[in-house]
Amino acid sequence: MNTRGTVLVFISSTCPIANGYAPEIKRLHQQYNDRSLAIFAVHTETDLTDQAAAEHQQRFDYGCPILIDPDRNLVQQTGASITPEATLLDSHGRVVYRGRIDDRFPDLGIQKSVASKTELRDAIENLLSGRPIDPDRTTAVGCFIE
Repeated sequence: MNTRGTVLVFISSTCPIANGYAPEIKRLHQQYNDRSLAIFAVHTETDLTDQAAAEHQQRFDYGCPILIDPDRNLVQQTGASITPEATLLDSHGRVVYRGRIDDRFPDLGIQKSVASKTELRDAIENLLSGRPIDPDRTTAVGCFIE
């Protein structure tokens, strides 16, 4: 597939907020995969086995390909520090958005039933339409990548 961009959503099998976003990540993959946008969930745990990652995928069904980043190369390249945190790369591999998926978790311990801001979707739509991405950074809420 000739991609117009790539989304990396950094996750952890032990982060309840990241696991809670599995259905939304699956929806994003289903919506944008046919529009030449690659979406991956990236495990950030340094000690996660392939088997544990497969079991986690089966349990939560992120719906997209899973990458394991035990050396945290992708974490370092993108600057991710939280799970779940999304990074949108353009077709040249440049980070054009980094931050939260939406505002369902405005702060730790606070969850809204429905998101009112969908920053990742907005960034994707702007990238695919050739419009500027604004904002290009938001603050993700979740579990720190240690």
